Amino acid sequence: MNRYIEELKTHLSGLNSSDLNDSVTYYQNYLIDGGFVNYADCVAELGRPGSLAAQILNDDSIKSDHKANAHHRTRVQKQATKNTSLVVLIVVLAIIGAPIWLPLLLFLGAIALSFTFALYVLLFGLAILVFSGIFAGLVSLIWAITHLFTNFSISITIIGFSLMALGLSLLLIPFMNKSFIGLGRSIKNISLWVRMQMANRHRSDRGNKE
Repeated sequence: MNRYIEELKTHLSGLNSSDLNDSVTYYQNYLIDGGFVNYADCVAELGRPGSLAAQILNDDSIKSDHKANAHHRTRVQKQATKNTSLVVLIVVLAIIGAPIWLPLLLFLGAIALSFTFALYVLLFGLAILVFSGIFAGLVSLIWAITHLFTNFSISITIIGFSLMALGLSLLLIPFMNKSFIGLGRSIKNISLWVRMQMANRHRSDRGNKE
């Protein structure tokens, strides 16, 4: 029996000392209790030491995998619980702080809307100036052409300034078009955001009253 146990220890050298001692002690007691003294009797009962060791190592590997999976599941569950607690805390803080931050956000939104509206008015004034420049340039150009032979020097000067005014005005038209579109979208988005905040505030106040 001692020979069998020694060979089993040799084949189980890959185990840590604790698992090795537990396995060897278990099978040693098993053989003693069963009265298996001879090497041949031990092999007949448990199989060769190498085969038994392979089975023990395989069982130990499965147990290790189960432990690793259980540890991973526990860690994932803890992380999920932590994330849920964080979300709940953020929601609670948002509800408690709503009387403070919501009016501030509405105030900032009103400022942004006013600033955007001022830019819109500025662009509208620029558009009027551009179209006035186009109109004045065309009128001046027509007048200069019709008086080209009677007031040549003055007509040439007016034609030059008229063409310059027309060119600058035409160059500004695409810029104004894009600016009007962008500001229109900004005003729309800000208006929608302010209305949503006001609706949320109204629902919150109604819920508190109920």
